Amino acid sequence: MKPSDLATSDKWWKRPTFLTLQEEQWPTKPDTGLLEEHVSREMKAEFKREEHLTTTDLATVSNVSPTACFGLERFSTSKKLFRVTGYVLRFISRLKEKVKSIGESQKSGDESVTVKELEDAEVMCLQEAQKPLVSSNKFDQQRISLGLFTDDKGVYRCKGRLENAELPCQVKHPILLPPRSRLTSLIIREYHSRVMHHDVKDSLTETRCRYWITKGRQVVKAELRNRAECSRVQGRPSAAPATPDLPQFRAEKSFPFANTAVDFAGPLYVKNVFGGESKMRKVYIALFTCSSTRAVHLDLVPGLDAQPFIRCMKRFFARKGVNQLFISDNTKTFKSKEVRQFILNMGVAWKFNLPRSSWWGGFFERMVRCTRG
Repeated sequence: MKPSDLATSDKWWKRPTFLTLQEEQWPTKPDTGLLEEHVSREMKAEFKREEHLTTTDLATVSNVSPTACFGLERFSTSKKLFRVTGYVLRFISRLKEKVKSIGESQKSGDESVTVKELEDAEVMCLQEAQKPLVSSNKFDQQRISLGLFTDDKGVYRCKGRLENAELPCQVKHPILLPPRSRLTSLIIREYHSRVMHHDVKDSLTETRCRYWITKGRQVVKAELRNRAECSRVQGRPSAAPATPDLPQFRAEKSFPFANTAVDFAGPLYVKNVFGGESKMRKVYIALFTCSSTRAVHLDLVPGLDAQPFIRCMKRFFARKGVNQLFISDNTKTFKSKEVRQFILNMGVAWKFNLPRSSWWGGFFERMVRCTRG
């Protein structure tokens, strides 16, 4: 029944005539033959009209790229872009083939995108991204400088100088990409993730294994600068703590060598000129430096044992006098029992730096370096 017939239809405004009878007199099965025939006729006419419209639309937009329809800004990764483009290309190809079987189309729609469809989608996206380069004024100059040529799929590649190298073809002839393109940004992000979010150098090297981006270093650096996760990892370090004041023995006014730092330098190889031996011997330099005046006293010791160092300290006391404090690192010689007993008998205090903290003794380590130089 058509909508225009409802105004004069008794069945619509009143009710069917069998409803006025007893329930036992109702028909067991309604006669729907005419209704089914009418519905089937309308469905066939509607299908023919949609088929005509689809054919017309495909003929009209056959030259329009699918990526230009849904836009690249909606995708966060290049893999997702290629996958969606592959599904769109599959849908268009099936429309062109006029697939009319509903069961067949539902069965094929559950299939995942194939490798061939992903490759075709990538080629289409690359061709769309390279169109601005071809239409630019500097394309002829780039063609000469980069040795551009088109492969069998119509994608521009760079010739380079690695033709005789035993490398894959995509490495010897990378695909040309424009610097300002959404596809270029997505590809840079993908290869940046492959190198575990390393710096610009690693990301650019990995990208150039397949693609050549004009002004590549600038483009990659600008792209990584805008990524929040990379800014958190590679951001500025935390501020250094404030520099503390100098210790009291470094700043107090006292006699020279009253507060003395001691350390060893060497080894050196010397020859005994007073004896008859010509054999080289190993010796060390015992360096004593004043913590306030930076005066230096040097002496040779034949070894790092406790007894040679005790004799060295006796010579130091004989020349400079007995001091009130020694500062040193945690060398075994300085912590030996004989040396500590000798210092205790002399009434001299000894201050050791923090273990594994060589920067604590910077003022005498610098003198060691000057002595070696």
